[in-house]
Amino acid sequence: MSSIKKELLIARLNYLDELSNKPGTKATNPVIIAKVKELIEKGEIMDYMALESVFSFLVEKLDQDVSQADIYAKEIISFLN
Repeated sequence: MSSIKKELLIARLNYLDELSNKPGTKATNPVIIAKVKELIEKGEIMDYMALESVFSFLVEKLDQDVSQADIYAKEIISFLN
């Protein structure tokens, strides 16, 4: 994947993070952001649909327990493929 595409996906991730951090809500866990960035860098997330799906799934599933981040990320990536 080209570096420009990776930069666009990371910019979209930052946008989704800002969008989900509305006033009065809890901030997105940094572990989720790091995991999604890692998947982008590895080339496992290659488009906006996959990015938004993984981000939303992890935010929903990892509300408090982030120890399962790898498992949930692999689960949604395999579902999307």
